[in-house]
Amino acid sequence: MWDKLWELGQPLSMPWLILDHPDFIATIDEGWSLNVEGTPQFILCKKLKALKSSLKAFNSLHYSHILVRAKEADLALQDAQLHFESNPGDAAVWDSLGNLRNKVVFLAEAERHFYYQKKIHFLK
Repeated sequence: MWDKLWELGQPLSMPWLILDHPDFIATIDEGWSLNVEGTPQFILCKKLKALKSSLKAFNSLHYSHILVRAKEADLALQDAQLHFESNPGDAAVWDSLGNLRNKVVFLAEAERHFYYQKKIHFLK
């Protein structure tokens, strides 16, 4: 019986990190605001399908190629730090250092969650 349930379709596998993203609630609202006519069960089904596609697009936009993006952000931060060491009075570099550091921390956390989920997946 359970084998047949898995043949119906793939469940949505969602990385829990996206819950912390500032645009997550807006994405949920976008997917859930679909106007559908029909029975309550039909309306729920259609809204969940719309929500699934919105979440997939959100995930691919913000978290695709996370390992490459984390490495690029780290290299950009290192370059900015070296540039700031040679020109300590450069205000533009000083401002960009904070933004770059926040981006590196965010992507490192996303990378950590990615590896954590992969580890759990392989243990099953």
